[in-house]
Amino acid sequence: MAVIGVPVINAPGIPVDLARALPARDPVLVGVPNNGVRFLADTAFPWCYPGGSPTGRPDADDPADGAVIYDMSGNANGTFVEKAGVITYSGGGFDLTNSQAVSSPNSSRNAGIVMPASVLADLWAAYGGASQRYLFSMWVKLPSLANWNPNAVVLTMAGDRQYVSAPSLFTLHQATGGQLQVRRQTGAGAFDSTNQLTLTPASADYGSVVQISHWRTATQQGLRLRSANGTITRTAGAGAANTEDFSANEFCIGRAGAAFTGSTVTGVNTAFSGVRVYRAMMENLARSGRDPITVLDAAYAAVTARGLFS
Repeated sequence: MAVIGVPVINAPGIPVDLARALPARDPVLVGVPNNGVRFLADTAFPWCYPGGSPTGRPDADDPADGAVIYDMSGNANGTFVEKAGVITYSGGGFDLTNSQAVSSPNSSRNAGIVMPASVLADLWAAYGGASQRYLFSMWVKLPSLANWNPNAVVLTMAGDRQYVSAPSLFTLHQATGGQLQVRRQTGAGAFDSTNQLTLTPASADYGSVVQISHWRTATQQGLRLRSANGTITRTAGAGAANTEDFSANEFCIGRAGAAFTGSTVTGVNTAFSGVRVYRAMMENLARSGRDPITVLDAAYAAVTARGLFS
């Protein structure tokens, strides 16, 4: 019996070997130990979106709320959530500009790719005696600096739940002053302020396509932005693991509003004007044992060579 969604071509009378490696749909999936990549989406790859049979499959178009985002790693599919305005498909990704058209309620302002709960459940569970070791990466088009978060609070671009009031893996924000910031919860009402990571993109990165990544290994946390303008990396100690069980959470990449992160931002603003979401990955480093920088550099080269995001 074939794994659902993976065609198996076998000569008559020869049994199917389900233990063999599945076809890799992306270079980042080649040779990954222990099925370490738990979710991978690439909206410029038709198998991922819009998906379906190649025979008669339509071109990618504006996504509907609940549209399937097919998981290229073969674990569990994600969805697209559109609770704000009309999200368009443009430049190989989802353009979130119109997500700012809805001013209230906050829960109506979510828009983005949502990973299934099985992803964070896998990071919560110990593998080989280790848990909460991960590599997250996304490809987005940043807003211009003029449109960057004008509020006195953070605006979440990737996250699961509000990092101090509910169990959460981490949140990645637009912070004021043109900064990107990661905050990771360590317990009820607490986050890892000692190892909090913040970086400021290069001037030319605003309004451009970039790769943004965050990881946690046994010894280190990292936040990294790579683009045609260069690479910016910030690192700190691994910090304490979270004691709050986040295993039932879904993780949103895009405009992760109140339904995901408890954001209390109100009013219409331009912080997501021009923002496009193209690609998202979560890898369990306890499973794969891979070096984050090596993975990210290889993925950057492969994605850049395709030239499909704009």
